[in-house]
Formats: sequence, C-alpha cells, structure tokens
Amino acid sequence: IQRTPDIYLHEMQTELPEHCGVDGCFWTIWMALRRRGYIRKRLSSVAAQRDEEGRTNFEIYMAITYRTDQLVFVDEAACNCATSKWGWDWALVGEQARKHDIYI
Repeated sequence: IQRTPDIYLHEMQTELPEHCGVDGCFWTIWMALRRRGYIRKRLSSVAAQRDEEGRTNFEIYMAITYRTDQLVFVDEAACNCATSKWGWDWALVGEQARKHDIYI
C-alpha cells in the first residue's frame, strides 16, 4: 500500500503469494487493512510541480488585473488523459488520500 496506494483488493490477493508467501481471501485482506486503520478513500490529486508562491502571485495578479465578469473558466476533465487513472486510494483513517502527479 505504501508503494501503490491505488491497488485493488483482488490485485493484493494475487501479489500476496509472490511477495509475502501467503494466500489470503478477499475478506481476510479487507479486514486486516481495516484493523490497521486503512480505508478506501476518494483520491485527491496534487500536482507534483505545485508552486505555492507562484500560485499566490498569480492570484494577486488576477485580482488586480481583471474583474470577475471578465473571467471565463473551462472544464477540460472530459478530454484529459489523466481522467482514466484510478479514483480511489487506501489511506489511514484521518488522513487524506493524495497522489502527486505531473500535469501538462
């Protein structure tokens, strides 16, 4: 889960024998993860190249330069190749499921 938090239970089930030398049924794996504090959560994707200072400067520039009625926003999610990635990860209870990704 540390290396691939978006792994599915059936994928864990097939990898357990080769990596750990044990077999486990679907529900045994599920309960073991739950006992250790892991649950499935909706994935929150974070840009790996995120620049907080640059974003703040951009927000200030936009606020000074434009009025709200001059702005138009377009959602490109339907044509983004990243939309085919898994949308769920395993994360500890109380922690956010995040995946750092490169956006182009």
